[in-house]
Amino acid sequence: MLKKLTIIGGVLAAVVLAQEETPDHRLQTSADILRQIMSAPDRAPADLLSRAKCVVVVPGMKRLPLWSAGNMGCGYAVCRHEVTWGGPAAIKLSGGSVGAQIGVESTDVVMLVMNRKAWSGWKKTS
Repeated sequence: MLKKLTIIGGVLAAVVLAQEETPDHRLQTSADILRQIMSAPDRAPADLLSRAKCVVVVPGMKRLPLWSAGNMGCGYAVCRHEVTWGGPAAIKLSGGSVGAQIGVESTDVVMLVMNRKAWSGWKKTS
């Protein structure tokens, strides 16, 4: 039974990871997600964005748990230079956790980096 669950988990992981988007599609999806958030009726997103130094959007971040979980996603970060916003930089987020869990999940992640010190420790991917 354990061997069967491991094989099923491996197949699920391969299927989810095989559906990798092209960078152009991922960039368009990131922009769409940000537009949806900014169209919220309350002005909270706009107020936060006006103070942010960088915006990070990872569309469809995958979580593949089976006894332990792995998180992986690719997206884009855009940072403010003085008063203007720069171009998008490709990024990759990954991590993991341990514990009894099973299933597959996809989540859109949006992070606001509020100061330069927080951003300086990140590595950019190409």
